[in-house]
Amino acid sequence: MEIGTFSDCGEDDGKNADDSDDGDGNDGNDTSDNEKEEASDPCTKPVIENSSVEPTTASVESGTSYTVTCNPGHQLAKVGTDVMQCTDGGLDQTPTCDACSEGTYTAEGETRCSSCPDGKTSTAAATVCTAGNLIFYDLIHLTVLMPMVFPVLINSLDSLPIPSLQL
Repeated sequence: MEIGTFSDCGEDDGKNADDSDDGDGNDGNDTSDNEKEEASDPCTKPVIENSSVEPTTASVESGTSYTVTCNPGHQLAKVGTDVMQCTDGGLDQTPTCDACSEGTYTAEGETRCSSCPDGKTSTAAATVCTAGNLIFYDLIHLTVLMPMVFPVLINSLDSLPIPSLQL
């Protein structure tokens, strides 16, 4: 048995034996007709509490993205994380929507929580701020209602047995 030498292989012409010209105009540098590029996996739509996710489709193709919008009274935990890019079946991030803290709110059309104006407050996850002093609020209403309530109150007191003081 004799082992061949490099000279038995012929000179290297820069082509592999598999690169023969098949007459399709690609000079033999094409992939086989039955080889196809594998399609990338799609990404499944994430469920993110206190938000809406667009598009509403159950999945998106690789190379596209989902966009999250937090519900009123909530904001993205990290600024600028509203777009989730799909790559080969995985999303590059999954943002969260946190409730605005007490004393803050999200105004109509806003995406970040803002502090309530002076003299006003809010509960967590609020979309509006209310008067901070509820006693003051009730006194205003009581003052407005006093002319209507006072006669009823006087009549009720007249019917109560009140001992008289004798000096």
